[in-house]
Parts: sequence; structure tokens; C-alpha cells
Amino acid sequence: MTTLRIYTSYAFAYATCMEQTARSKYDHKVRDLYTALALISGSVIILTTVYGVGEALREYLTTGVVTVGQTLVEVDFPFPYFAKPITYLSVAIVVFFFAVIKSNEERIAEMSSFRRAILSLLSLLVAFQSFYEVFYNFSVWNALLTAEAFAGRINPDVLRVNYPDPKAPWNLVFATHIFFSTAVASSASFYSLQKARVRTAVKLTR
Repeated sequence: MTTLRIYTSYAFAYATCMEQTARSKYDHKVRDLYTALALISGSVIILTTVYGVGEALREYLTTGVVTVGQTLVEVDFPFPYFAKPITYLSVAIVVFFFAVIKSNEERIAEMSSFRRAILSLLSLLVAFQSFYEVFYNFSVWNALLTAEAFAGRINPDVLRVNYPDPKAPWNLVFATHIFFSTAVASSASFYSLQKARVRTAVKLTR
């Protein structure tokens, strides 16, 4: 009977060890995946930003006026009617924040309550303001598209807002993409911080 208990204990310990090893390998693979996603999306953000800034600077030196984000909207890549640079940029921003958050969940959980509270507040404020800008841009976009339709011409890619600086108007396609991706990224950050707070509270009550 004693021998059977020993064998059972060994078997249970071995199964537990194998389960932890498999889980560790799985976690390592998932972490590598998120790291790769962060590197790829971060590279896309850098390359797209450098291209946009370079083209905008060339436009400003040529005409004296620059439409913010227009250079990322007026071209298609890799072939016509496929996708614009602003599309790649906005998707890359969301993927980058998601990958960084998921790969650092343990560090987020180990943060102090005060730091998590500050970051949560900042994330909430950024998300709120970004969603407001999205709704504002859609309202202006709708009004301008209606005016364009009555004039017999519709091209949403060239619509812009000359406020607050007429010499640096904002392209509405660019602005909407950027603010919406910022809103999604900020919301994901806020959710992750709140989830870490709940998990910490549950651990403390056990």
C-alpha cells in the first residue's frame, strides 16, 4: 500500500512537471509571437512615418503649404486600389500596442497600484478625446461629402479641414485613421490595466 502511494505521488509529480514544462514552452512561443508582431508593426510605423514626413517636407518646400497626412492618402501600395500607407500605419499602431501589452502582462500585474491608476487615467483620457475626434471628423466628413455631391464631384481622399491653421490643414482620411487607431490602442491599454488590477485584488483576497 505504501509503495502504491509512493508511485502515485511520483506519477502526480511527473504529470505536474510535464504540464508546467508544456505550459512554459507554450508561453515562450506566445511571447515570441507577440515580440515578432511588435517588431514588425513597429518597423511599419517607423517606415511609414519617415515616408510621410519626408514627402510632407518636400511638399512644404515646394508650395509653402502642407496638408497634414495627405502624402499617406494619395498613393496606393503595393498596387493601385489595394491599400494606402495610412491604412498600414493605423493597423500597425493597433497591432503594436496590442503586442506590447500582451507581452508585458506580467510586468503590468507587478506594477504598483498608484502607477496603474495613473496610467489608467491617462489611457481613459486619451481614449475619450480620440473617440471625440473620430466623431467630429465623421461629422465634418459627412458635411463636406454632401457639399461635394451637390457640386457633382466626390473624392473623399482630398477632403481636408483648414482649421486651426490654413497653412497646415488636416486631411480627413488621415485624421480619422490616426485618431481611431489611437482610441482603440488607448482602450486596450485601459482594459489591460483594469484587468491587472482585478487580478491583483483577487489574489489578495485569497
